[in-house]
Amino acid sequence: MIAAIFRYLSYAFNLAIAGAMLALGLISKLSSLDLKLDMLPWSGHELSSWLVGLGLVGLIVVGLSMFGILRWLLLLWSVLIVVLWVRAIYTPGWTFDGQDPFNMALQGLAAYLVTFIGAISAARQ
Repeated sequence: MIAAIFRYLSYAFNLAIAGAMLALGLISKLSSLDLKLDMLPWSGHELSSWLVGLGLVGLIVVGLSMFGILRWLLLLWSVLIVVLWVRAIYTPGWTFDGQDPFNMALQGLAAYLVTFIGAISAARQ
């Protein structure tokens, strides 16, 4: 029962992250704006392309996992998101405007690590 709750939470959170990546990338591409997110390793048009691609991959991976197909891909996707999140928090030169934003970033990472447990649960099925 608990594993199922973590699994569904993982699906929901990963869908939200993939959807946000896709939306941000598409808005940037369609409006011809160059994104600048210092916490990610890309910039400009390249960043937009990566966000669209990662968003699509994330939606496909979560969809397949929800239908019981290649559930281990959700675990790999989750590892990628954890790596990007940790990299975003600890990027050299990236600073937070006080302790509260840093705490919020750590709380977000902790919340995602809980959904990572759900991805592990999904991969075991």
